[in-house]
Amino acid sequence: MTLIEVMVAASLFLMLSMVLYWVTRYAGAAQRKHTAATTGQRAVALALQRIERRLLTARVIEPAVGDSADKLTFRQATADAGGNLVTEPDGRPVWGDPSTLELESASGLLRVIRNGQPPEVVANLGPEGESEFTRLSTRSLQVRILAQESNPGDLSRGYRQERVVQLYIQNQDS
Repeated sequence: MTLIEVMVAASLFLMLSMVLYWVTRYAGAAQRKHTAATTGQRAVALALQRIERRLLTARVIEPAVGDSADKLTFRQATADAGGNLVTEPDGRPVWGDPSTLELESASGLLRVIRNGQPPEVVANLGPEGESEFTRLSTRSLQVRILAQESNPGDLSRGYRQERVVQLYIQNQDS
């Protein structure tokens, strides 16, 4: 084998190695980007699902009709030990103490806060997350959830997902 043959073989091996390196590097970046996007989508979907479940048997106190706020105050209908709705003699639900759904800006945790109980985490929207509640009418509430986390050092690791939904809310008259 001559020196030229060895140099050609080495250069082919080097080119093949470089191609494999770049393919694996781009595949890894694509995987990180996909994981970040999925994380944001999951956080938003989970937050909206849990908000909707809580409001299913709740009476919204704030924001008032026509107003927007970054927190939501509501009262849940009370249930007995068997899970049955507790009602007044005239059939109206007995409302529990007020609860507040708000975003802790430092951590990005969307939490429900009740008097005398530890906060309950609804979702993690990331350190740059946002929540906004707009009362469109007595029975209609618009919820905007933004899950966002940016990573300036590696853009493939950040995410931004936003959804706006309109919820029909019951139990607002009694």
